[in-house]
Amino acid sequence: MSEPVYTSDGVQIVEKMLNHLNSWDKKPADIRLERFEKATPTMMLQQLSGAVKVRQYVSGSYIGSWPFAVYVRIKGTDTNQMVSGTSVLNDLHKWVLENPLPFIGDGRKAVKIQMTSAPCGISSAENGEEDFQTIFELQYHQNGGT
Repeated sequence: MSEPVYTSDGVQIVEKMLNHLNSWDKKPADIRLERFEKATPTMMLQQLSGAVKVRQYVSGSYIGSWPFAVYVRIKGTDTNQMVSGTSVLNDLHKWVLENPLPFIGDGRKAVKIQMTSAPCGISSAENGEEDFQTIFELQYHQNGGT
């Protein structure tokens, strides 16, 4: 499955997940799709390649996997602020585990969301901005192979 994964109403899973993650009331900034805002702190969700059918059933239904990354950019002027970058992503993970799974469309049901890599710093700029990333996987059940 290299093409975008759509719900039955034509909305991509990424839109459903973006809305779900933005319902987290302790986020330091709205989570944007595949772009950062100019001001820090800022957050972004990125779709990753590798969406696959994990398990296919004779009925045509399947278990799908949709990987995605969440990033946070902060102004990292001292160690405490830099640690806050990984803390934000760990707090998001805790929120994901403690809250109901999102509705992702008719015929498709979220089964679980799991963090597949620990939050870590991925880049720093001369202006003091630091980017942190973690990777998640959404597993879902698709009825009837559609």
